Amino acid sequence: MLKDAFVTTRIKPYFSLILVTLLLASLLAACGDATTSGTTSGVATTAAGGTATTAAAAGAATTAAGATTAAGAATTAAGATTAAGATTAAGATTAAGATTAAGAATTAAGAATTAAGAATTAATGGTSAAALTLPANCTNVALSFWNPFTGPDGPFMGKLVEGFNSKNPKIKVTMTTQAEYYTQLGTAAASGTLPDVAIVHADQMATQVFNNILRPMDDMVTKLGVSASDFPEAVWKAGDVAGKHYSIPLDIHPMTMFYNEAMLKAAGLTAPPKTADEFTKAAAAMTSGGKKGFDITSGFPVMQIFLQLLYQNGGTAFNADGTKATWNSDAGVKALQWMKDAQSKYSDPKLETDAELAAFKSGTVGIVWNGIWQTSSLTGTSVSFPGKATAIPTIGAKPATWAGSHQLTLPVTKGAADACKDAAAAMFIKYTSDNSVEWAKAGQIPAKNSVRNSAEFKALDPQASIAPSVENAFFQPSVPGINDALAPGPLENAVAAVMSGSQSDPKAALDDAAKRADQVLADNKAKFGDKPKS
Repeated sequence: MLKDAFVTTRIKPYFSLILVTLLLASLLAACGDATTSGTTSGVATTAAGGTATTAAAAGAATTAAGATTAAGAATTAAGATTAAGATTAAGATTAAGATTAAGAATTAAGAATTAAGAATTAATGGTSAAALTLPANCTNVALSFWNPFTGPDGPFMGKLVEGFNSKNPKIKVTMTTQAEYYTQLGTAAASGTLPDVAIVHADQMATQVFNNILRPMDDMVTKLGVSASDFPEAVWKAGDVAGKHYSIPLDIHPMTMFYNEAMLKAAGLTAPPKTADEFTKAAAAMTSGGKKGFDITSGFPVMQIFLQLLYQNGGTAFNADGTKATWNSDAGVKALQWMKDAQSKYSDPKLETDAELAAFKSGTVGIVWNGIWQTSSLTGTSVSFPGKATAIPTIGAKPATWAGSHQLTLPVTKGAADACKDAAAAMFIKYTSDNSVEWAKAGQIPAKNSVRNSAEFKALDPQASIAPSVENAFFQPSVPGINDALAPGPLENAVAAVMSGSQSDPKAALDDAAKRADQVLADNKAKFGDKPKS
């Protein structure tokens, strides 16, 4: 009796509801209407024993409003969450009032089915990246990848490539590291043998685009589901050339301050300087007894240091469209004079390139500024004292950091693009970007915000302490050949002349360099034209 009563009062009404729901789902599918409004109505249909009933796709769980998921993936639009109490059976997600973003889950061909792990596009037009996979007809895809990582960072990238290959057995990425890198790219372009994916420095982007080495990535950017908001603004803009986007930033390698912690403490200081006043105090305190507080050379990277101080003082190297040099401003003169004064007060004079690094490693110099790539040689077991690295101090009125960046790009193809290779390239670029914490171990800062914010990256020392500076990184306008005005070129020569003592007037040196640079920019404008070659 109790059993019969339970069946009558509990089970039979649910069978009726199930039948009604199936009928509604079928009618909606037949009408091609798979859009839910706000919260899906009714409950998800399950077969006896909890097995999801298929509709329009085998194995897809049919929700009461017609929305479905596949292979156990809960489909929500633009990151929507399922309602509390929603249950799954046999890998299918039941609705039970599951909520979709923007009040609508968009489907195709009248059936709201998505592949496992794929995100559903919202009816309002918003999109999120679907899981990247190879087209069904693509197998044994060979992908060539070139980079200029000839130093100790090369094996770290090699490890990333190996990791990708092991997770994607249908794709084989072959990495080639090239010396004389941009010459090699030009030669390959002439012979139609460019790689499928290539690393390009941020300051080379426009030049390589105008030389018909690179092709736009706008469509791939959409597939990857990334945008400018996923990266510091300046490093993303480095890939914007002539109205199109050509790259995905991999990393940012900023100017870094290296310091001898033992010398700092011996001078009565407990922390590295962060401001102009703190820097002056630290450099002066450590300059005694034959030791120097701050060594600066007359060669590399004095131009980069000058640019950093120029921007910190509120100046810029070029006007907005990159047609005129503007470094001979009051901000520029102030920057170069500061460098010369610091040299005379705290540094050995007229140092050649890398001489300051050797002096620092000997334990007789308190502070040097150089690229983050020097971390492995100036810290840890590479030195006999506690060598540390941190962000450059703000000497001027606002924070600004000179930096470079490696960007992931797609070279031009010979003939029509290969859909299989492009799909594989997208998967490889996404994998490399998403896993760039491994690349960070080589001494780089990941460009992607989510990676820099990860617990794994924050545990990396000293990269994590340097990372905040990349938010203030600056890059030059995307103008082809712009480096010809910088280095080796007029600006580098001017700064080196002042620091070596062959030119005593910073203003005159910068004026002359600007005049020469303007001519270089005009010549390059005539050479490259207004639009990239095709």
